[in-house]
Amino acid sequence: DNCPSPSLFTSHPSGSFFSVGNTTVTYTATDINGLTVSSSFEISISDDEAPSFVTSPGDMELDTNAAQCVATVVWDAPQTSDNCGVLSLGSDYPSGMQFPVGTTVVTMTLQDINGNSASHQFSISVTDMEAPQLFGMPDDISITSEPDLCGATVSWPEPSSADNCPASSTTSTHSAGEFFPVGTTTVSYNVTDDSRNETTASFTITVSDDQAPSFDLAPESMTMSSGLGDCGATATWEPAQVSDNCGTTNLTTSHEPGEFFNVGTTFVTMSLSDAHGNLSQHTFIVTVIDSE
Repeated sequence: DNCPSPSLFTSHPSGSFFSVGNTTVTYTATDINGLTVSSSFEISISDDEAPSFVTSPGDMELDTNAAQCVATVVWDAPQTSDNCGVLSLGSDYPSGMQFPVGTTVVTMTLQDINGNSASHQFSISVTDMEAPQLFGMPDDISITSEPDLCGATVSWPEPSSADNCPASSTTSTHSAGEFFPVGTTTVSYNVTDDSRNETTASFTITVSDDQAPSFDLAPESMTMSSGLGDCGATATWEPAQVSDNCGTTNLTTSHEPGEFFNVGTTFVTMSLSDAHGNLSQHTFIVTVIDSE
């Protein structure tokens, strides 16, 4: 100044802290006679710092709710921070929601008051560990073989299945209405869902053979004279023809053809048994007369 020692004042001294935004800094010089002059400039502070998650949910693995194909998932609200202040926190899936079987990625978005944003992702994996169920399984079945057959056709009401998750498949070793041989057969049902959980149940079908074997052709009673100089005679006959519904038989006789029979009456007994203990008998009489 032309006059000595003017004074200088400023609205903001150098080294001051400036908030985000535009601030005008003004300097004013005043001389001893009250004459002034001013000059100013602007300081623009921008916020480029993204907000941050102090705490946030991590990946989760859960089983489905009982009898449901979903899992209810709850997580704590995250703690956040920002240098200027948080404006909003959003999530594409809310806590407490039911999540389906499989993996779902949850994305959280954090925004501050100056438009900076940050995101956090975590996965929720839901596994179906619940096995399907079988309903209406038949009790064990006992039945007699059909006439002249070595087994029987057996029917039963087909069982049903249910599962917490749909699309389960049921298979069985045998179907209702099949022919079952004599003996005991185990019938098993298996139901499997898409998560490879499975349930197996079974029952037995016992077919018994109560049909006795039969003589289709058997010797008839016979009468003959004693041989010359003998007190008896040799008797012969054709072998018996036999059959059984299950095929296997065993024939025993009290006398064999070609044996010598004494004068008088002899009963010849044939016993026929099958593999299941059923028995038939045939008896004929050999009568030898002394005519000498």
